[in-house]
Amino acid sequence: MSSENSEIPTSTDERFSAIFEQSPLSIQIISPEGKLVRVNKAWEELWGVTLKQIEGYNILEDKQLEERGIMPYIKRAFAGEIVEIPPVSYDPNATIPDITKHTDPVRWTQAVIYPIKDAAGNIRELVLIHEDITEQKRAEEKLKESESRYRALFETTLDGIMVVDEQGFYVDVNESLCRILKTSREQLIGSYFSEYMLPERAEDAKKAFDSLKETGTFKGDFPVRAADGSVVELSWSSRANFMPGLHVCVARDITNRRKVED
Repeated sequence: MSSENSEIPTSTDERFSAIFEQSPLSIQIISPEGKLVRVNKAWEELWGVTLKQIEGYNILEDKQLEERGIMPYIKRAFAGEIVEIPPVSYDPNATIPDITKHTDPVRWTQAVIYPIKDAAGNIRELVLIHEDITEQKRAEEKLKESESRYRALFETTLDGIMVVDEQGFYVDVNESLCRILKTSREQLIGSYFSEYMLPERAEDAKKAFDSLKETGTFKGDFPVRAADGSVVELSWSSRANFMPGLHVCVARDITNRRKVED
């Protein structure tokens, strides 16, 4: 027998140990009383802690899990159910201060916990498997921050801003555009972008929009008729591909400037 084949686990215990230790997912074995019996390398890497460092830890007494609303899920597993635990953040230092080797110990995980029963149906042990989703959660948080900054800029600028689709229909508008056109967001969303243009300039506006899709930019002065019948002079500018299939257009009210020029 070759040396390579001799390294393949032959007994059931060896196979289990190899699967357990080499799993990329964090795995811990828990006694029916809530104490940790065994953990794998992925668990130690996830939390930056070894099993010896947390002797005496009992998952059923973890106040952080109680505060995060996770304990009811865990207790259901101890009662005999297979339970999926929703995404949650956990800080090892909040439970046992200064124990983890990680400088940034907080981890987001989603997990499943299930009981191992004997032939009589009695729970012998429980298995808790964590999947680390920290990077995914951090990316989601950055996206939310970016969207929040965009929305703040979108809503606070004095210029009218609209987002239109490839066909030229309003997908989103800010309050400034509603003020300029003296109408509501509900009235604008879904309407065609040139609906408020003066009839004699509507065709020019449509040609400019078609040019936007081809060249990627558009600028021009087009008067519009507000909902109260008044005419407002607007200087339009736009850039294509704000998002896939969408264009952002900015409309600046130049009515007073036109009056001065006239």
